Amino acid sequence: DYTDSTCPKLLLEPQRTNLMTFSEFFDNADWALINATITPNADISPDGYTNADRIYDDAASAQHRVSQNISVVSGTTYTFSVFAKKGSLRYCYLLTNAAGSSERYYFDLQDGVSITAGGKIEDYGSGWYRISAQVTADATGNCLFTFNLNDSPSGTTYSGTGTGYHMIYGYQVEAGSYITSYIPTIAATTKGADSCSKTGISSLIGSVGTLFVQMKAFENGGPSRRITLSDGTTSNRVSIEYDEIASRIRAFIVGGGTSSSNLDASGYNQTDLHKIAVVYNNATLKIFIDGVLANTIAATMVPTGLSRIDTYTGATNSNYLFAELNQLLVFPTALTDAQCIELTA
Repeated sequence: DYTDSTCPKLLLEPQRTNLMTFSEFFDNADWALINATITPNADISPDGYTNADRIYDDAASAQHRVSQNISVVSGTTYTFSVFAKKGSLRYCYLLTNAAGSSERYYFDLQDGVSITAGGKIEDYGSGWYRISAQVTADATGNCLFTFNLNDSPSGTTYSGTGTGYHMIYGYQVEAGSYITSYIPTIAATTKGADSCSKTGISSLIGSVGTLFVQMKAFENGGPSRRITLSDGTTSNRVSIEYDEIASRIRAFIVGGGTSSSNLDASGYNQTDLHKIAVVYNNATLKIFIDGVLANTIAATMVPTGLSRIDTYTGATNSNYLFAELNQLLVFPTALTDAQCIELTA
């Protein structure tokens, strides 16, 4: 993923379904237009093709929007998002009534600013932004999700001119507490979970060594997420784990199938970009984070036969890493404290 950078990162996301139908075809009958019209394929979208639509207001003093009703489940959190680019207007807002009353999230497409607390705006270049928000459904049933044109940073209606417009592309509603990559749809479409692994590298991994990563997770807490050196089983492994307890990063080691030695480091926001190094050397287990020795313990377990690296728990296919992974290094030697501090600074 090269978003916002010339240096790519490996984007590892969970399984998600875009519940919006015809997610980039706003002239389709599945979309309801209120005091608005659509000109399809009028602009170049973030994917580089001329498949973005223009949404125009009309002359009414009212809301000017495009919307769909989506089936939601009570107690489930949904993230809704759309790509938007400033036209002749400046402001827009997303609206949903999934929480029982209408919630609006306002955005300034000129300055690229989220005006409402809880809204998020991401710069995709060439004037395009991806705007998003979250809502937890208070009941099971069909709920409204919209994109609204606006001429101010607050009001719900305005007097249109028939020429006011923005560009829009790729609306997504997904069950989850954070946004994932856009999933284009005709009908609701599911993207499988991402994972990565490399096997047959036993000559490059020792029973003594250092595992280094630079990454940030998509949420602080949630299911455990791991990067693991292993022999293909859970009997011999070394892992860096973003633990399900918020703000805790953990290292652990297992040798010969015996109980693991766990090493916790607390007080780290997992959604920040961290550099983490774990050293295992037959006597101690150390974890360095952002240029600091965060914790150390005695560890007599010796992992043997390490032959693979993966972003989950070895052969058990669980605890998948969902994160942006910028860098990963494996050293077949135990780096010194000074080297680890320099590496992670």
